[in-house]
Amino acid sequence: HRAGRDAEGKTGDGVGILTQVPHRFMRKVTKPLGIQIGGEREYGVGMFFFPQDELQCNQAKKMFEIIVEKEGLEFLGWREVATFPEVLGKKAVECMPHIMQAFVKKPFDVEKGLAFDRKLYIVRRIFEQSTDVTYVVSLSSRTIVYKGMFLVGQLRPFFEDLQSPEYESAIALVHSRFSTNTNPSWERAHPNRFIVHNGEINTIRGNADKMQAREENMESEYLKGELHKVLPAINSSGSDSAMLDNAIEFMVMSGMELPLAVMIAIPEPWASAKTMSQKRKDFYQYYATMMEPWDGSASILFSDGDYMGAVLDRNGLRPSRYYITEDDTLILSSEVGVLDIDHRKILVIDGHTAFNGGVNLADEYINEKKKFGHWKDVAVMVKGEAVKSFTLMFLQMWGITEKEDETVRFLSYPALPQEAKGFVIPYGDCPLDNDKLGERVYMDILNRAVQYVHIMTPYLILDGEMETALKFAAEKGVEVALLLPGIPDKAIPYALAKTHYASLIASGVKIYEYTPGFVHAKAFVSDAREAVVGTINLDYRSLYHHFECAAYLYNTDCIAKIEEDFQACLAQSQLVDMERVRHEKWTVKLIGRVMKAVAPLL
Repeated sequence: HRAGRDAEGKTGDGVGILTQVPHRFMRKVTKPLGIQIGGEREYGVGMFFFPQDELQCNQAKKMFEIIVEKEGLEFLGWREVATFPEVLGKKAVECMPHIMQAFVKKPFDVEKGLAFDRKLYIVRRIFEQSTDVTYVVSLSSRTIVYKGMFLVGQLRPFFEDLQSPEYESAIALVHSRFSTNTNPSWERAHPNRFIVHNGEINTIRGNADKMQAREENMESEYLKGELHKVLPAINSSGSDSAMLDNAIEFMVMSGMELPLAVMIAIPEPWASAKTMSQKRKDFYQYYATMMEPWDGSASILFSDGDYMGAVLDRNGLRPSRYYITEDDTLILSSEVGVLDIDHRKILVIDGHTAFNGGVNLADEYINEKKKFGHWKDVAVMVKGEAVKSFTLMFLQMWGITEKEDETVRFLSYPALPQEAKGFVIPYGDCPLDNDKLGERVYMDILNRAVQYVHIMTPYLILDGEMETALKFAAEKGVEVALLLPGIPDKAIPYALAKTHYASLIASGVKIYEYTPGFVHAKAFVSDAREAVVGTINLDYRSLYHHFECAAYLYNTDCIAKIEEDFQACLAQSQLVDMERVRHEKWTVKLIGRVMKAVAPLL
């Protein structure tokens, strides 16, 4: 999300990250302090913003320790969080808190997870109502929050913890703030304890007042005899996002599952939804009698360390887009292009042999598991000096998280001499520069072709330049043939590909669909002279937003085998003609036309 900054450009409106408690890291840093934290989730971690005044800080720390013991828990100790204030702007440093972590032991008779977090919630609420000089960023056995008045690039350099290879989490919620109605502060940075929020809650005053009005009649078997300790549930001095976070946290601690609490607070527009089932409408209507919607525009991400989810409010005026990658990673953001994806597939063996292509380490790639019919893929084996280029590409990405530079050691492996004709040039494409090498190589092959260009690609989402290059090559007499999936893996990219069919076919481009299944191969072969095998699809995302790689082959023996493989696939494929384009399902046409407006983002 867009990030606010001061006029000097050195202090941010707020940046932060919520992750699971990184147990391996916590065990490492607490051991020298003599803090015995035990096993995973057998302790709670609190992140505290204390005042810089030593006396006030010590008083607040002592008060927290007393409250912990009074609530029947064991306080384990404090840890100073290592920071680097020199990376921050002057305004952020001037109001910077003293940042510390607290560790609390889980009682033997309390279950791990939510039950223990409920105990920590009560401790935190008592402490918050006992001091006005300390802010508790998070206190949980499942999640932890690091945040502050940062610019986007200052979060990791400021916190030494976030630079450690041992800091591991399956979940990360990251937020950069641009407030329109409150001043920046360390406390108001996101994430909150459960949510991050893009937008605003425009009904906030009514929501907060009605929550307070209900408190007289509230009861919960999970907080029996202790409900008074956590009320009021809403901190009225917080931002709109913080108040929503208070409400969701209170509902979860009172016994609701997190997804249910979010659906009650932020319902879909159900009343006039013609495609929604009656059962689902009844669900929303029932809970509407208990709580009014917290209306935005708002896009909300939420997590308790076990669940991770996202929701738009019923006005739907904030974007949220997500990818699920081939290795089952979910990436969701308010903007496309926020995170550049490493799509490269590289295998190097002892510096003498490299493999590159579309193949991942998963059963469907070798047809042990059939998800979309027969999975058609290709790869190229490279030997000799060219292997060093693939080694270097691998090490460049590997070195991002490794403190020890191993480049020299791995590049020193001797390449075995090879007797072969032609040339092999491995290359990588990086989204962080302005050189779109993947697209340029493909367009160069199209522009220089004389007889044919044969292409395998799983997706066909073209910008104007690439579409023009394909059409121009065909119009000047080159046989341009595209081999695409007959069984798609994703409905929207499949529909978008078909929006290009009519225009390409009219210019003489031949389009084939692979009848047995899904084409995942990414390959160009032209004039029995040059070819490319790699990871680069013919879609905007791959050409512009991903880290990609490929091998360019010129006059090598394997070019004939690539063409032979293409022809073998063609024999099992169906040629798409204009008649078939005209009789395409209207639903596919509709999806394609609607999504065409945002095609460059896919």
